[in-house]
Amino acid sequence: QKTKEKAFRISEELAMIPGEWLATLEEAVEIADQEMMSEVAAQIRGCNISLADALAQLINNFEYDEILALIQKAERR
Repeated sequence: QKTKEKAFRISEELAMIPGEWLATLEEAVEIADQEMMSEVAAQIRGCNISLADALAQLINNFEYDEILALIQKAERR
């Protein structure tokens, strides 16, 4: 249950970041460009530290499918 709540929170917060950042993050995940993903997470850190930390954890654990799923949920909001 806690994992679902965390995923919901992350997707909610992703929905609030600039669309350009979300699109860049999605592209980076699709091509498995970890450096680009980290750059977007660094941009996000400037306005949302907890979201940046959550993304960094997912990136470091190579949970790219999870990141894509969260982005897709955010895009539907």
